[in-house]
Amino acid sequence: MENHAAAFETVVTTLPGFDGDLPFHLETGYIGVGESNESQLFYYFVESQRSPALDPLMLWLTGGPGCSVLSAFFYESVVTDHPQYLTNQLFIGGDSYSGIPLPIVVQNILDVHQEDCGGDYVNINASNTDCVSDINTIDELILQINLMQVLEPICQTAKPRARGLRRIGGRRSLNEEDLESISISKLNSAYWCREYNYVLSGVWANDKSVRDALQVRENTTGVWKRCNASLAYTKDVSSTVDYHRNLSKQSLRALIYSGDHDLSVPHIGTENWIHSLDLTTNEYWRPWFVDGQVAGYTEKYMNGDFTLIYATVKGAGHVAPEYKPKECYSMIDRFLAYFPL
Repeated sequence: MENHAAAFETVVTTLPGFDGDLPFHLETGYIGVGESNESQLFYYFVESQRSPALDPLMLWLTGGPGCSVLSAFFYESVVTDHPQYLTNQLFIGGDSYSGIPLPIVVQNILDVHQEDCGGDYVNINASNTDCVSDINTIDELILQINLMQVLEPICQTAKPRARGLRRIGGRRSLNEEDLESISISKLNSAYWCREYNYVLSGVWANDKSVRDALQVRENTTGVWKRCNASLAYTKDVSSTVDYHRNLSKQSLRALIYSGDHDLSVPHIGTENWIHSLDLTTNEYWRPWFVDGQVAGYTEKYMNGDFTLIYATVKGAGHVAPEYKPKECYSMIDRFLAYFPL
């Protein structure tokens, strides 16, 4: 699929809900995907506010699957239309489920352009009754805990989690809640729930004045949803550790981070697969700080010209920047500037 086209692009200077001109350069448009560009993907492009000519180019993939995910075609097309960024460094980043396709995208760019369960808690054999019993017990114990951020309440607006083993094709699964059908009238004002923000974002994104400001084509997406659960998506990648292992042999830099209050993808699991890469520890476990306060803990690994920096974000949930934006901004800014965390 070599025929990519940025069929439409607009510089957006104002947005409903924000007084005055936007303090940054925002461009929106559509990227054609497919042999005949039959699929049109909407994108946001924000220019660096520091030094656009020198700063790295960042492609950010969101979670899901189905949560406004972009593809590698975004990078190829944006650079085609913005050749001034051809020599800039490129970083590929993301949150949540994007951790599955993310290393595959990097690999493609390089190529082309415990006991009962045997330590495997993802691909669960239904005939292994001891393992199934263990997993069901764990699920029962954490049923009333908010997996996205263990200290926040489980909201009545969220779909109840089913009891027992949750699997797709024999695998345990992480699915992000579809909260788009909730109306504001159903929000419980007795206590705060993070999910309420998602409802409000839907109200904002579906406002006609917002769509007009962003130059969204009429009759293309219908009602905007934060996570589109109706997409026909086959999950056939159970692990990307082998991709990370291959990438660790290249001249690359990687930043891997985890919210330490995330129970859906716990940080100890992330640490385990990083350790499985058998990299050399260059900087040992230590705290990192923002405004004189501990923002998390970090460790640095190396393998020749490959560098991997791992960091936890203190108090953050599943999508860390949503919970700790200031700390995550500092973390990523330091990484891009080659500063230590």
